[in-house]
Amino acid sequence: MGSTPEVNDRPIETILFVDENTAIRRVAQQGLSRRGYRVLLAESGTRALQTLLLHQGRIDVVISNVVIPRLEATTRFLFTGAGLGDAALSALRSRPGTAYLAKPWRIGELVREINALSGRAD
Repeated sequence: MGSTPEVNDRPIETILFVDENTAIRRVAQQGLSRRGYRVLLAESGTRALQTLLLHQGRIDVVISNVVIPRLEATTRFLFTGAGLGDAALSALRSRPGTAYLAKPWRIGELVREINALSGRAD
C-alpha cells in the first residue's frame, strides 16, 4: 500500500464554511477572515462539493453542519450542529481529521477547533 498524506502535516489557511443560514455564514466569514483565514462559503452540500472540486487541493479544512461524503483524505472536516445524538457524535469524533462543535459557537471556539485539527496549540 502507498503512503497516505498525514491530515495534520500542513497549516490551515483556506477554509470552506458550509451552512444554509446566510447570517451564520456571514459571521463565520467576517470573524475568520479577520484572523487571517481565507474563507470560501457554500450554502449547501452540492455547492460545497462544487467548491471543493473547483479549489481541489487548496482547501485545508471544511466547516459544515451537513454531512458531506468523504472526499480527499487530506481535507479535514469540522462539523457544526445542534442536537447531534451520542452515536453520531462518537462516529464523527472517531474519524481522523474530523471534529464537531455544537451550535451556538463563538469565533474563538471555531479557531480553537481549527487549531486542534491542524495539531497546533491555541
